[in-house]
Amino acid sequence: MTNTMKTNGVNHRTLKVKNLVNPELNRIPRASRIKKMVEYFDWLLFGTLTGLKIPGKNKSWVVDGGHRLTAVLALYAGTRDANGKEIEVPCVVLPAGSDLCEYFQKLNTNCKEVSPLDRFRANFLADNAPETTIYQILASVGVAMVFDHKGGHAALGQTKCAPRWLELYDTCGRSKFEELVEMMLEVWGRPDQDTVEPTALRGDFLAGLNFYMKRTTYSVSQMGEKLKETNASSHDIRVWAHKNFPPVSGWSRIEAYALQIDKLIGGYKPKTKKGNK
Repeated sequence: MTNTMKTNGVNHRTLKVKNLVNPELNRIPRASRIKKMVEYFDWLLFGTLTGLKIPGKNKSWVVDGGHRLTAVLALYAGTRDANGKEIEVPCVVLPAGSDLCEYFQKLNTNCKEVSPLDRFRANFLADNAPETTIYQILASVGVAMVFDHKGGHAALGQTKCAPRWLELYDTCGRSKFEELVEMMLEVWGRPDQDTVEPTALRGDFLAGLNFYMKRTTYSVSQMGEKLKETNASSHDIRVWAHKNFPPVSGWSRIEAYALQIDKLIGGYKPKTKKGNK
């Protein structure tokens, strides 16, 4: 530890990278971003990391700058440079006793570059509501929330679209959200019986369902009964929506789901488009 300067209770130091740790609640690392940072790496553009000392250890959590730290480790394939010298990086060290989750929220969740998924994950790991509540409600019915930026579909009984669940929760409120989740699994299958339809847990389907919930005249129970009568799968609804409501129709692809559900059971009052009577 060298070149220490203290201002307003905050230490400005250079710290050895071997003593820096990315905490679990940091943003999910993006391999493509790290690869690009390594390819165009420039110490002049590295900036300063923000750290918080881990109690009882000679190490610090990196509260801000996790991607940059990972890029340095990848660039040098370890914690020493080509001459065998320990690599050190500039770091602002927060006051001792500071709350890790609190500072992560302040430094990261209001940044424009933080994705909705990372923001949801950070709030969940910080045990904040409603993210923690949503996670627990889904877990209680056998749906596992997966925090993953990678493309592709989730495995059976998993969902990768946390921000879409948050939108549904904001629309419905807790009690109605719980009722809606139960209704969805009653209509489209249950994970604990290996019968859940993966489409029902996809982000685009949930976004369309949210569109419907915002403007439906039905209660959740009425909606569930009518959907069961149609015997239509969530996959059927998705296929119909994509086929019958292409973008040229003037409706968004997401609202097409709501319109397709309305075709099946009614109860949806869409906004009138300009030029439509």
